[in-house]
Amino acid sequence: MSARRAIALAAALLVASMANGGHESPVYPSYYPHEIEIRTIAPGKAAELLRAGDLHAHVGPIPAPDPSKSIGAVESLGSLVVVRLDPDSPLAETAEVTIPLLARPERSVAATKSFIASLLVLLRLVAAWTGEKDLDDACTDAPAVLRQAWSLDWSPAVDALCKARTMFVVGRGLNLAIAQEAALKLKETSGLHAEAYSAAEVKHGPTALVGPGFPVLVLEPGDEGRADVEALARDYVGRGASVVMTGGELPGAVNLPFVPGLHPALAPIATIQAFYRFAAALSVARGFDPDHPPHLRKVTRTR
Repeated sequence: MSARRAIALAAALLVASMANGGHESPVYPSYYPHEIEIRTIAPGKAAELLRAGDLHAHVGPIPAPDPSKSIGAVESLGSLVVVRLDPDSPLAETAEVTIPLLARPERSVAATKSFIASLLVLLRLVAAWTGEKDLDDACTDAPAVLRQAWSLDWSPAVDALCKARTMFVVGRGLNLAIAQEAALKLKETSGLHAEAYSAAEVKHGPTALVGPGFPVLVLEPGDEGRADVEALARDYVGRGASVVMTGGELPGAVNLPFVPGLHPALAPIATIQAFYRFAAALSVARGFDPDHPPHLRKVTRTR
């Protein structure tokens, strides 16, 4: 399989999971024996879907009561894969394959390390399925890359966004999913009304809001979408918007450091790692507790 096809497959998997990582999302059961759909959702929602027979597998711990008995029909397809955070998950005895995340319990309400760990597992799966050496090497490099990303100083963005009330987060390709995750975290931990858009979608109406002083966080990708995203950021700087940018250098913007030269499928994960440290600092600067946002619980249940 070509590198382009491998990256496309990685994009399909990662965007689907990044965009909904750790949060409730619609699940449509598959009836094809050789088809495996992988999504990441909240553990509480996973329990409900498992009991209803609408979910093949889940990412994270299984809350009581044990719902494993409700997936017998799915087990017969031979397509059950469990990516688990809890080493004692009862689904481990039922699944055809189990992949531990090797992460300790996440205690903060806003999911961070479980999000990144889930993405890395999916990236490793894609590397194994496609046999792409470059992608496999990127997975091997991921721990060092994440350490490097955590050390990046995004404090200028705290100063730029500390007083913001509403803003855009713009990305493209895999970075669109990161933009969605970033916007959600800004809502959760900083009480900031942040909306995520692709660099193409934002031009269809929302861009009319961008004027002098309007805050925009731009996540420039390291692939073919770079030129389009940079052109949009340049336009916003020209309008007098408060543009904060990572992934490139743009005069007039607050340019944040990034880890250069990464595989296009790993770079977005490094970006969200750097963002998480910034988001915690911004939350504190705005008077919030990033581990315990107001009005939120770790698990929400709907009926």
